[in-house]
Amino acid sequence: MKRNITAITKTINKLFYGEVRMLNILENRTNIYPYHFLQKRTVRRLPKSCFKMWLVIILFLIGVATFLYYYLTKDFGQFKKYGIPEHDGSFPFGSKETLEMFTGQRPITRGAEPIYLKYKQHKVVGYHSLGNMTLVVNDLDLVKQMFIKDFDHFVDRRKVNLGTGPLAKYFDNNLLNLDGDQWKEMRSTVSPAFTSGKLRVMCKLIDKVSHTAFTV
Repeated sequence: MKRNITAITKTINKLFYGEVRMLNILENRTNIYPYHFLQKRTVRRLPKSCFKMWLVIILFLIGVATFLYYYLTKDFGQFKKYGIPEHDGSFPFGSKETLEMFTGQRPITRGAEPIYLKYKQHKVVGYHSLGNMTLVVNDLDLVKQMFIKDFDHFVDRRKVNLGTGPLAKYFDNNLLNLDGDQWKEMRSTVSPAFTSGKLRVMCKLIDKVSHTAFTV
């Protein structure tokens, strides 16, 4: 019985003095060394499956970026091959003017105005816009030939999509936004309203509206 009590007493003393020694070490920090408290840590490596997944994602993103670059720049220089002056192209919008339209710096109705002013000494000039090739005609005689003599080759125009808003159904049925048989049907409907006699009567009204549009 006495032996058991003695062993328990020794154990309590070891624990007590051990805690006191630990407190002394913490108070005197100069005696603390990293190996007193830190244990060796094993470096965890990423599993092979995770590494393969990130590799696939990176390769996929590189592939998408390469495809977009090719698609948006594949037609650069095509106008020059046919002897047509070509405006400098840029990635990814195709031209600086297109970028300005998308960022709101330039209205859509005047998107090609800088190109026209820069190349107005040429009859035609080509530029790029989001992967599309666009030809700007500066010569009035050539415009007249396209819309009268050779009109059967230039029937359809670029469509403007306004989505599903309240004005979309009216704009989609506009004569300038229709093509094919729908355009022919609408043209035959509105042509009687634009005879020379009726235009002569509406001339004052057209002049007033155009003057208001330019002054507002």
